[in-house]
Amino acid sequence: MIPTGHRGVPGGRRSDRAISPALGFAVALLVTVVLAVAVGVLVGAIAEDPEPDADFEWTQNGQGADLEVTLEHAGGDSIPGDRLTLDASGIRGLSGNTSLEDWGTVRNGSTLTVGFVADADVEARQPYRSDTDLEGRTINGTDTETGVDVIAIAVEGRPLQNGTVLVSSMTESEDDVGDTPPADLRTLRLVWTGSWGETELDEYVIE
Repeated sequence: MIPTGHRGVPGGRRSDRAISPALGFAVALLVTVVLAVAVGVLVGAIAEDPEPDADFEWTQNGQGADLEVTLEHAGGDSIPGDRLTLDASGIRGLSGNTSLEDWGTVRNGSTLTVGFVADADVEARQPYRSDTDLEGRTINGTDTETGVDVIAIAVEGRPLQNGTVLVSSMTESEDDVGDTPPADLRTLRLVWTGSWGETELDEYVIE
């Protein structure tokens, strides 16, 4: 006589088909709980650190090497500059970004200017243009002997020649120094960084 278990299953072992639905339900329940907790944490973080509600206005003057774009806070929340980044992008691989920490507290009427500086004397550069990481560095006027062409930013009406590098003409190769034609610049993006991630506050497309 063959011993039987539950419902006559030989050997007294439960069918795997009876266990699978229960296991699948447990896994689905666990995934649901984990997702609910993650969403709750994200919502809580956003509630405690909301995206600033502020208006910005862009003004463009000139073309080519004479191009200047001014960004002005036009009302709304004040924003700490160290939580803002300006991103630049364009054709032929033009790309750069820098923190706006030097802008201080950005409030109604605060301004920032973007423009071209030829032969910029960039702080703490290595000799012979071998230092390619120039974004975010201070410009100390110009130098026709060792300077490098850059797109720069300056806050609150300061001269671009004493501003900060946004995009430089330096490349990854020490022997390959290209140009940074200001005409290659296409887009400027103002980005805010919160405790939960980044978000774009405003964007300007060069005309």
